[in-house]
Amino acid sequence: MLRSLALLAIAALGSFGCSSVGSSAVRTGPLNLPARSGPVAIYTTSPPPGGRDLGFVEVHAVGEDGVIENLLPTFARRVAELGGNAAFIERVNARFQIVNYWQSGLYSYNCWPSRYRCYGTGAYPASHEVMIVTMTGRALTASNQPVVSNAPPAPPLPPAPPSPGEGETP
Repeated sequence: MLRSLALLAIAALGSFGCSSVGSSAVRTGPLNLPARSGPVAIYTTSPPPGGRDLGFVEVHAVGEDGVIENLLPTFARRVAELGGNAAFIERVNARFQIVNYWQSGLYSYNCWPSRYRCYGTGAYPASHEVMIVTMTGRALTASNQPVVSNAPPAPPLPPAPPSPGEGETP
């Protein structure tokens, strides 16, 4: 029982290589659009002018998963699920929380009156601090959204010629 509690606590902390990124999206506006598969523009300073509110989006992660590179794609995906083509990130917040769990361990002791070593297992309470990063914002539909082309990028420009006197030695 205690061992299963310890394993459950470790799994909750994401120690098994699984991502701890979680999210939620709640439709709040009267607009009910189908999910979209196109790109989602990200706005951080102000929402796009003329954007219509579709809903509230929240993304969170624990520990090392709580970086923008992990949170932003999930945020954009949840906005697209609400039918939005624009996302306005209102807040990114980090908080710290103490997580309590049961730790099991193996110990040894002298078996009295014999001279042999005895072994046992035990469980004891343990805790550590985890960082939880949360990104919150709104899903929007914006009619003035710039069109993103799927065309291949333009070839790079050739290097500029050297300016007069550059590369000469006195």
